[in-house]
Amino acid sequence: MHSTTNNSTDYKKHETIFVYQDVLKHSIHHATTESSLTKICGLAPLYQKEGKDGCKDGYVGIMSFSGTVSFSVMFGVPKETATYFAKSFMGFDIPYDSPDMADIIGELINILAGTITAFLEKQELIVQMSLPVVIAGNEVKVLLLEGFLSFCLHFLINDLPFWVKVITNH
Repeated sequence: MHSTTNNSTDYKKHETIFVYQDVLKHSIHHATTESSLTKICGLAPLYQKEGKDGCKDGYVGIMSFSGTVSFSVMFGVPKETATYFAKSFMGFDIPYDSPDMADIIGELINILAGTITAFLEKQELIVQMSLPVVIAGNEVKVLLLEGFLSFCLHFLINDLPFWVKVITNH
C-alpha cells in the first residue's frame, strides 16, 4: 500500500509537470507570435520546431519568474537577428557591438516576460518577474543543473532565427 501512495504521488507530480509545460509553451507562442514581437517588428515570427539552444555569436536575455509556478525564460538572439530586432525596436540601425545592444535585448526580454506574465494570469497562475540579465558572447550555450527540465522553441522572423528556452524545476 505504501508503494501505491508513492506511485500515485509520482504520477500526480509527473502529470502536473506536463500541464505547466503545456501552459508555458502556449504563453511563449502567444508572447512571440501573437503579441509582443509582432507589434515591435510588424510581422509575426514563425514557429519552426523544438530543439537545442545555442548561438554562434549573439545575445541571451534571461528573466526568472516565481509564484504559482517558478521558471526562467531565455531569449537567444544571434548577431544578425539582434541587429534586425534593434532596428525594428528603435527605428534606426544600431551596431551589433554597441553597448546599446545589450539594453535593447534586455528590453525585449522584459517585454516578452510581461506578455508571458499577463497570459499566465489569465490562466490563474500568478508569477512575478525578476530583473532581466543579458549575456553576450561566442558559442553561447545554456548548461543546466541536474534535475531541471527545459524545452527550447525555435522561431524565424524575416528569415532570421531566434529561440526561447524555458527552464523549470517542476
